[in-house]
Amino acid sequence: MDKRAEGPETKFLQKVIQSINENMDNSAFGSSDLADKLHLSESQIYRKLKIITDRFTAVFIRSIRLQKAKKLIHATAKTNSEIANETGLNDPFWFSRVFKEEFGIAPSDIGN
Repeated sequence: MDKRAEGPETKFLQKVIQSINENMDNSAFGSSDLADKLHLSESQIYRKLKIITDRFTAVFIRSIRLQKAKKLIHATAKTNSEIANETGLNDPFWFSRVFKEEFGIAPSDIGN
């Protein structure tokens, strides 16, 4: 993509996703940490993400974690527990539940 064609929304999302990816294994990383990283208030991030993605900040962070988890399931032979820990979604039961909510399939049903 041509850098000049990127609008402010795209640049904002790229910064948000980069910050989440840099803190992927930190299960405590949340909206206040994201706000600190981006030098914005939590309410500013909330409003921007809600407008751009129609998701709340915590849900957006979880979605990025789950996308990374899905990639790891396809690309590695790691267990779902290992992947849950690596993506900051430490509780394997909760990981499986939210993974199925996000993608419509349980992580255990995805073959390597």
